[in-house]
Amino acid sequence: MNLVFVKQYNPAYDIFLTRYLKEGGIIVGAEKTWQRTSHKLRILSEKENKTPYEEFYVSYLRSWTYHPETRPGMYHLIRRLLPHKKTEVEELRELESQLLPGEGKLIFSKKEVAKELSDFYRNYMTKPLQSDLARGADSKALARYFNSKELDRGLKVSRESGAEGMYEEDKKTAAELLTWLTKITVESVLKDLDAILEAHFDAPEHMHVGRLIPGSDVKVKLCEHWSEYVWLACQRELDEAEVFATLRPIRGMGLIEPGFQQVQFPEYYVKMVEAQ
Repeated sequence: MNLVFVKQYNPAYDIFLTRYLKEGGIIVGAEKTWQRTSHKLRILSEKENKTPYEEFYVSYLRSWTYHPETRPGMYHLIRRLLPHKKTEVEELRELESQLLPGEGKLIFSKKEVAKELSDFYRNYMTKPLQSDLARGADSKALARYFNSKELDRGLKVSRESGAEGMYEEDKKTAAELLTWLTKITVESVLKDLDAILEAHFDAPEHMHVGRLIPGSDVKVKLCEHWSEYVWLACQRELDEAEVFATLRPIRGMGLIEPGFQQVQFPEYYVKMVEAQ
């Protein structure tokens, strides 16, 4: 099983997005900000008979609205620029070969993903939680780190022992969580990735038929996998073999500032490639 990963958000995508727009006479220089370009979204949205470049610019600007401080280097945009004459990975590798040193990359290995996930847990959960516990943060602040099961535990104690009892329980839960977080290493995440990916790709027949969107008539094959550190969601068309697989951390989304989830919460698309 030979797998590679591409990111949902990647600043390197923007190099190619703005290059394409430049071909159509639309300049989005490094100095441009959302505030200086947002008026163009309204103007172009109302324009009839837009050029393909203008249509793409509308999509670019709409993506930018979700996180104005960061350029919209999103997977769904870079994917629209691919010729779709070879496999997606091959075409992304061809783009990647055009990047200069220091401009990043487009294709990532399992070990690189494990490193980024480990870094995410350390920078967005371990260090902040250590700081919050040290300063005596209240239950509301600690709850941002908890999953639903941990939150329910605190609420149960609250009903039995009041706010003071809940706070003591939350501190205990936070201390246990911190112990778990401090044990996360690149190696432990890599082992976890191996297990969850093998659970899916070594037994594809486990996928079940379901609706793409609740209430929709569109049906696809679906499955989800949870492990200690990551969540893997997969879907494929009923008459297609290719699986669209999304990988992300199992927790931590609630710690990201609203509007920055897409750019700071790591999310990857899993791609199977032919063995060389």
